[in-house]
Amino acid sequence: MEKTRIYTAFLGEKKPIGVPGWPNAQLDPETHSKEWMAKLNEEFGDEFEFTGGDMVPCHDKGTCEIGGYVNQVLESRGPESLNDFPKHIQDGVRQSDGVLVVSLCIPGCSCEFDILSTGKPTVVLNNLYAGDGMFLHCNSFVKRNNLPAILVSSSDSNDTRRALHLITVMRKMRETKILDYMDAVSEWGMRPGEEKVIKDIFGTEIILKPGQELLKYCDDVDNSEAKKIAAKWEKEAEKVVEPDDETMLQAAVMYLALKSAMEDVGATCVSTDCLNYVYRDKFPGYPCMAFFQLMNDGLMGICEADIFSSLTNLMGRYLTGAPGFVSDPVIDTASNQVIYAHCVCSNRMIPDEPPMPYVIRSHAECGKGASVQVKARLGLPMTTVKLHPVDKKLALHKGVVVGNVDIDWACRTKIAVEVPDAKAILNSWNVECNFGWHRVSFYGDLEEDFRNLATLYGLAIIENS
Repeated sequence: MEKTRIYTAFLGEKKPIGVPGWPNAQLDPETHSKEWMAKLNEEFGDEFEFTGGDMVPCHDKGTCEIGGYVNQVLESRGPESLNDFPKHIQDGVRQSDGVLVVSLCIPGCSCEFDILSTGKPTVVLNNLYAGDGMFLHCNSFVKRNNLPAILVSSSDSNDTRRALHLITVMRKMRETKILDYMDAVSEWGMRPGEEKVIKDIFGTEIILKPGQELLKYCDDVDNSEAKKIAAKWEKEAEKVVEPDDETMLQAAVMYLALKSAMEDVGATCVSTDCLNYVYRDKFPGYPCMAFFQLMNDGLMGICEADIFSSLTNLMGRYLTGAPGFVSDPVIDTASNQVIYAHCVCSNRMIPDEPPMPYVIRSHAECGKGASVQVKARLGLPMTTVKLHPVDKKLALHKGVVVGNVDIDWACRTKIAVEVPDAKAILNSWNVECNFGWHRVSFYGDLEEDFRNLATLYGLAIIENS
């Protein structure tokens, strides 16, 4: 497994042995920093490669102070903030995926705060009962300057891992390619130039292809292999309602075609302008079952050429290890619920738990094709989000899964989630930013994680939207 490279730096360079301060005069910062590096590698070395381990130096001959520096608002930030630092520190930061800054002890100096201003995603960690004063100054400095840094002051090492894992999420987003089949701009489709915005923020590459190319992949599929896939789906389903054998074969052909196309370009995610293609008779059938299987394979398939939902679902998958559910939400203020509805849903949305049962149905809007009705697990928290990279915003609300709606109206999978205030969601829906109709829901209370990711990416959180 590829590890996330974390450059590690320690604050407290002005606290040599014998100098009074926190935690005491006898602390040797150099020795203590080495103990910290050993501890980090022992506890988190399965996911991270920790480099550096340097005490951040005072480059003002020891005459600088912290007082007042916390009030400073930076005029510039980025790699140049380290220009006065030794080259090995500059190189260590530049070659890293992110930075871990440990407030080791006090006293320290204002020069050390430059390590927070590099523009790299940064986690600031408090060495409890030793670096607290420096850490709280860091907190104020980061918040005043809207820096891409999050702060952890906790005795639970899981909180440290959870924060550092966000840097892994960001690394994986940079390494991801999304294959997008779209012939013309559709309601959810990406507008010209937005692929550059996405690349600049997330590092994710969008590969645009015409739908005709996907049909060629369909022509190359071995039908005998497709029949095995269709038989597997039917065997694992509770039942098959509308689709016949030919329809199931078409769905399996689409799955194998999409998987082959993704492999050829190295894509982790694929999206197609499926409604327009099927409605205009350009495609033989829907990709609903294909997307269902791709998500269960550990990849990603997203409806309607919706790249913003693709990015959102990928981010959540890298965060949790499981895919989310892209849906068309229905708001019911009487029951204080949001019902998330779509014809594509993974039945493996909860990591390390058995798959949820499903029924194979037709596509709800036209009664044709094959889609999936997943019966979601009840009683668990669910967090719903949506990225808008162009406006640099993230929609967020959450609730608890309370039911599966089983009526023939609207999309096949309908997960009912009780929310704190359905009227608040209704009244704020797309007011501050037009996120579109789709939202992406994940099992778990992930509010803190998505808020922290928004901070690291420089995105604004829009509540109840």
